[in-house]
Amino acid sequence: MTWRMGRIHALLAMALLLWLAACAPGTAAPAPLHSPTPIVVPASTRSAADALSRIHNASPKDIPLFASITFTSDTTYDQAIAILRGHVYPWTCDEPRSDEPPPLAVLQANFAKWHGLLMSYPVWDELVRIASSPQVVSVDGTSLYPCP
Repeated sequence: MTWRMGRIHALLAMALLLWLAACAPGTAAPAPLHSPTPIVVPASTRSAADALSRIHNASPKDIPLFASITFTSDTTYDQAIAILRGHVYPWTCDEPRSDEPPPLAVLQANFAKWHGLLMSYPVWDELVRIASSPQVVSVDGTSLYPCP
């Protein structure tokens, strides 16, 4: 009986990996909102299991309201925006003091300092696609904190 259960689990795990591989991202992302020229993001060479290992505090059944995406230090702001397909939450804390997002220069400076961006209301497939990018170090489910 245990041998059969182990075999069933192995088959289910293999089916999940094949399904995730079939959902791999395309080779190009749309042009970022703030860039005058389109940026092509290469297709991921990471495996589905490797991408899943970069996702923390989130699962298909427990999707966070916000995700914090950490990029490699050589990733530019425009590349990061392209990877997120422009789906960026511009503030770094809750209750923004203004309805207007910070100026582009402020967003770029913050990115250069922290190499991270926030996104709101992600879906699981989107988190897996983002985690598959070679420029992404981690994808973390997070919550926002009140602004100082």
